[in-house]
Amino acid sequence: MERPRVLLGDDHVMFTDGLRSFLNPHVEVVGTAEDGEQVITAVQRLHPDVVILDISMPVLNGIKAARKLREVGTSSKIIFCTMQTDPAFVTEALNSGATGYVLKTAAGSEMIAAIHEVIQGRTYISVNMRSRVAGPPERD
Repeated sequence: MERPRVLLGDDHVMFTDGLRSFLNPHVEVVGTAEDGEQVITAVQRLHPDVVILDISMPVLNGIKAARKLREVGTSSKIIFCTMQTDPAFVTEALNSGATGYVLKTAAGSEMIAAIHEVIQGRTYISVNMRSRVAGPPERD
């Protein structure tokens, strides 16, 4: 199987560089973006299988960027990678079209698991958040 093509969207370059280094043996990181508008442009140009997004980003936050990506009909799976532990953010992220939610405090292996789960069409929520979230929204 080909390595999944992944786009990283986060305004913290050191974090993005570290995540890229960790993920590279497992996925093909096709690009990075530092704000929500750059994410949308990069997705339309690169057509990644998975987009890993932070919620808190300049210009256009991750939730709004995910909604916009769904509006334009992208088929890329979206995983949020964030420090936000409030269950309301998980619900909002899933309602925006994401199928993954991983805390930045999680082990790197969790992100790899999340990528594989969402590519398989399943929803992945960080281990430390699962008991605090009711479940994924119903999709039409």
